[in-house]
Amino acid sequence: MELQLFVAVNAMTISALLIAVTLIYRPADHADWLVANAPWIGVNALVLAVGLLALAVVPSLAGTLVALVFLPLVVAPSFLFMRSQRAQLNGHVRLAAYLAGTAALLHPTKANLVNARLAWAQSGTEDQNVQALSVLVPKVPREYRPLVEAQLAAAKRDWPEVLARTGLSAPGDASLKGLEIRALAETGKTDAMVVCYKFCKASLGTFQLAMPRLLVMAFGGRPRAVEALMSHTFAAASDETKAYWIAVGHLNTPSDTAAGEYELAKLAAQAKDDRIRGAAHRRLAAFGAAPQPARAPSTERELDVIAGQILYPTATPARSISRVLPVTLGLILLNVSAFIAEIVLGGSEDSDTLISLGALWPPMLLEQGEWWRLITATFLHFGVLHIASNMFVLWVLGRILEPMLGSLRTLIIYLVGGVISSAFVLWLMASGATNYGLLVGASGAIFALLGAEAAIVLLQWRRDPANFDRRKLTTLAVMLGLQVAIDLSVPNVSFAAHASGFIAGILGALALPLRTNSRTRFEPRSGANS
Repeated sequence: MELQLFVAVNAMTISALLIAVTLIYRPADHADWLVANAPWIGVNALVLAVGLLALAVVPSLAGTLVALVFLPLVVAPSFLFMRSQRAQLNGHVRLAAYLAGTAALLHPTKANLVNARLAWAQSGTEDQNVQALSVLVPKVPREYRPLVEAQLAAAKRDWPEVLARTGLSAPGDASLKGLEIRALAETGKTDAMVVCYKFCKASLGTFQLAMPRLLVMAFGGRPRAVEALMSHTFAAASDETKAYWIAVGHLNTPSDTAAGEYELAKLAAQAKDDRIRGAAHRRLAAFGAAPQPARAPSTERELDVIAGQILYPTATPARSISRVLPVTLGLILLNVSAFIAEIVLGGSEDSDTLISLGALWPPMLLEQGEWWRLITATFLHFGVLHIASNMFVLWVLGRILEPMLGSLRTLIIYLVGGVISSAFVLWLMASGATNYGLLVGASGAIFALLGAEAAIVLLQWRRDPANFDRRKLTTLAVMLGLQVAIDLSVPNVSFAAHASGFIAGILGALALPLRTNSRTRFEPRSGANS
């Protein structure tokens, strides 16, 4: 029953958040948008309806029934579409077409169907793509025709026509803005390319931003940043694809043009992939006919900023995860070790075992002075679902916060938040505001990390609201929603511990500034569970 409730509540929460995020990001003129997104909203609404009905009628099967709707209609299409985007980014066009087609089959919205047909139309040779796109143009709905026409112009390498088709597109129109940036790069308008990128980057998702960012770095002459992208975002691309883009980066670096020309000439002569061989030929010919004009100083500065943002986060994967996230992994290890001890010594749901290991039981602190239980209780958990959900959230938050705050600050916020949340609940019990109960769990400390993330996001918004990335608010809302869902599906949760931990995290983030070491700067060269 507990597992069924956990699955049902969490799936329903995710669907509710997806509906909310979709509605938040609707455009001002949303008549056509509503028609296009109605199936997605409807599917998630169906998850909520099935969940509510199941919880009311057959709660013992609620999780199973919700999963039967949620997995094939929400999770699978989203996963397949993301994998299709990744395959497309890395040049695996045929695989991208298969994945997009399967996603459209499971969730046949107008947008998914168009994306699938567009992927298939771009999965052949260059001549085949031109022919397939020409056939597709009159067949797609009118609102998608500008996109297909722009893709057709790009397949013909008619870059002025691409600019004519994309110049009036909205900042959040990912496909058209990506084509516009490509056309500006191909026509030597580097300054305009960087302005376009800066203008639309806050509206694009991770996958949507990947190719524009590569184009800006390659045509902006930042080969080190291109190499970083190739080793991370485009890791699955072929070696020849990676070599091509790195060579383009060198070609557009005034001091390194000869190296770029040499690498492109080698690819033009030896590449096994016909597309790469042809692209290298064209790049050399275009550069010889019209070398890149000098870039404005403001453009160079912006390129340095973008390159720094790429090089810093991609500099750490070469190090082991344990060195990148020592506190996060160490805390997870301690919590899991304590849980194993609970099982070995009598069971994770046995009150006597939990008390003997350090659970917070008020008489032990108030009468016997065992104040160390304020911290030890945060490493104990009541049942498998309790520790599994807490460790999942700790891992997600730790990956975000520890690189940002630094390991020491992360540890301080976690431990202090845990102690404050335990102390606050103890005070409520001692004052008679709530009944005595056994308190265990890391949720108070985890909510402190969540509070720290909330403080950082709000500070960034206050400092630069015009360029603030609203996806950060979305991520924060999802994390809060999931944690609340976990609270609702795990019995005997202490909301007081969570609220006090959250507030402690906010105050901790404000008191402990972000890490500012040199790598962030780019140099141009049964009981109450908490």
